[in-house]
Amino acid sequence: MSPVAKYWDGSAWVPIAGIAAPPRVVRGRINSDGTIAQGTGFTATRTAAGSYRVTFTTAFGAAPIVVVTDGTTSGTVAARLKSGVAVTTTQFEVTTYNSTFAATDGEFTFFAGDA
Repeated sequence: MSPVAKYWDGSAWVPIAGIAAPPRVVRGRINSDGTIAQGTGFTATRTAAGSYRVTFTTAFGAAPIVVVTDGTTSGTVAARLKSGVAVTTTQFEVTTYNSTFAATDGEFTFFAGDA
């Protein structure tokens, strides 16, 4: 079920029939050591060489669409959602690879939004 737009009537938030709320979006840039370079609404953790977990501060209502791109200043050539690990309402995992496709620490950016 899609979120519904609401308005404040002076005492409570009231749904506006027929108007969906704008989709929720969380986006950020993660440094190669797992710290957050940009963005809010999430935490990030480096779990192993080239492996990261991003956890949303507030869960999505359903698993969001997540797009991941590699960074350009660290030499990373690829950043991908971690194989075999599902995106959930609360988190997703990323693996970054070097030019020989070995998992290695690298920065990446992501966009997560309502489906």
